[in-house]
Amino acid sequence: MRKAIALDDQHGPLHGFLGLLYADKGEYGKALAEGERGIALNPGEALVYYYYGSILARAGRLQEGIEMYEKAIRLNPFAPAWYYTSLARALQWTGRYEEAGSAWEKAKKASRK
Repeated sequence: MRKAIALDDQHGPLHGFLGLLYADKGEYGKALAEGERGIALNPGEALVYYYYGSILARAGRLQEGIEMYEKAIRLNPFAPAWYYTSLARALQWTGRYEEAGSAWEKAKKASRK
């Protein structure tokens, strides 16, 4: 991922994905910085908000992650199913079961497209 970023440092989704890799390793400071960089570079790109939401969720900041997932979905009303499944899981983890059920239903619909 670092090699790809070296080729195009202005590509927000690359920074977001690198942030996810850092989050998976538990390096949340680096992860958050990459996610924020992705949004700064491409603030109208749904995918960077999805990645940042995933980083926040992995860092235990679920409410902020939910907000980023919701923004990603607003920016891409034809979002893939995995946007909704991530949102649904975060909602479940915060005890918002009714909203999670709605997100799971949207995930099912999106997977049929």
